[in-house]
Amino acid sequence: MSIRTAVVLALAATVVAGGAAGAAPKAKVKPVCNLFTDQAGDGTGFLLTDQNYLPNDPQLDIVSGDVASDGKQITAVLRLSALDKTDSNAPTGRTYYVNFGIADVELNLSAAVDQDGVATFQAGYQDTAGRAGLGAVTGVLDTAKKEVRITAPLSIFAEKLPLKAGTKLEYVEGLAQRYVGNRTVGRGITPSADATDPGSSYTIGAPSCVAVGK
Repeated sequence: MSIRTAVVLALAATVVAGGAAGAAPKAKVKPVCNLFTDQAGDGTGFLLTDQNYLPNDPQLDIVSGDVASDGKQITAVLRLSALDKTDSNAPTGRTYYVNFGIADVELNLSAAVDQDGVATFQAGYQDTAGRAGLGAVTGVLDTAKKEVRITAPLSIFAEKLPLKAGTKLEYVEGLAQRYVGNRTVGRGITPSADATDPGSSYTIGAPSCVAVGK
């Protein structure tokens, strides 16, 4: 073999090796999904008059849920066995929560549905006196997908817990409640129908099966 041929072959080998190294695919992060799940058929709660447990209400029966964030907004999703605008088993309304937080700081995104099926959405937090609101946000009752979806800017939580890309939420959980009372005068209570155990952690900005803001 001539010296010229040997040099050419050596250069070719270097190019091939370099190309192979450059073509190595970057590891793809798998989207998270179903950060919390719950047994179907246990959306019961009780009737306040005599403490008797009610039959399962599919519209208050949580099956799974998630939070997802792009580093600017956060979206919470609560999936139910069924979802309609009105509910004869909760004639004065329903309330849904997705709670999440770090250590003893608990934040939430919630949906309140009145007896006419009109929903309002809010960001809030839990303190020693109970739940408190941080402001109105956006959301949707998706009856086709049987999902309650709520979206808020991360900045709305800043006074309680600054959230940004890389912040790790230690748990996520869901809660569904009947509303008993009269919302128009601000009087009522919300006996729980279904509550999940705290689910998996979620890091703000991590890929999710949930589309943020939709």
